[in-house]
Amino acid sequence: MNNRQGCCIAPSNSNSARAGFSLLELMMATCIGLLGLSAAMSMASWQIRSTHNQQMISEATAVGQDQLEVFDQMVFSDIVAGTAEIDEFQLKWTVSYVDRCKVVRVSIHWGEQGKKHQLVLSSLYAESAVNGYVYTK
Repeated sequence: MNNRQGCCIAPSNSNSARAGFSLLELMMATCIGLLGLSAAMSMASWQIRSTHNQQMISEATAVGQDQLEVFDQMVFSDIVAGTAEIDEFQLKWTVSYVDRCKVVRVSIHWGEQGKKHQLVLSSLYAESAVNGYVYTK
């Protein structure tokens, strides 16, 4: 009978008292996991904003290039300063003279989330001797 009682009592140096995780260890692991998850979410948010900004710059560049192509089809004397609004972009172009050429600077403006953005494109136009149309450099 003594033998029977002895096998049911756990020895004092057993690891059964330390089995599993303590509440403090679980709380620390949860905090570390949440910190990593927060960093990953922050980077994903930054990536989305960055991608959107690059998309807007690409669209603004296309709008500005389209406006410069309009000048390619014009008679040299008809190229004058002006403004236009295309979608969410405001365009303003200025014309200055260098020798016998016109320098056209197209400024594209747009705003989002309280921030203003600007992109500037320029091109040089010279009058053709044949029919007054422009020659682009």
